[in-house]
Amino acid sequence: MSTPETRDSQLGGAYTSPKHEVSSVRLLTSGPKVQAREFVVEAGQRIKWHSHSKITDWCFCLEGVVVFEAADTESGTCREQSLQAGEHCVIKPGIVHRLRAGSTALCRYLLVQAGDKYDFNEATDAWLPS
Repeated sequence: MSTPETRDSQLGGAYTSPKHEVSSVRLLTSGPKVQAREFVVEAGQRIKWHSHSKITDWCFCLEGVVVFEAADTESGTCREQSLQAGEHCVIKPGIVHRLRAGSTALCRYLLVQAGDKYDFNEATDAWLPS
């Protein structure tokens, strides 16, 4: 069975994502300006706060509840949006954000990222929620 790291070399694409502390990340496809991954996230697990320079994220909830959190770095506030199965959100470049499981059950979502070469700019602002 291919892991995301071995699939990266097989697909030869843009996949350079950091290791996330989630149940699983499966790379579905990758190219110079697009990638699609399936995430399985259990209650209490989350992706680190980050942003992307030029790519847009499309997050499609497949199972459970996914919570999209966005930080406004100017005002020091956060907002969140819960996604049920069948719902999605779009995250524009430059938005500091993270995704997490939104209930006591696991969630599964498809993350499509496109627009430019993939980057992951970890946010380290002290005011961000842990």
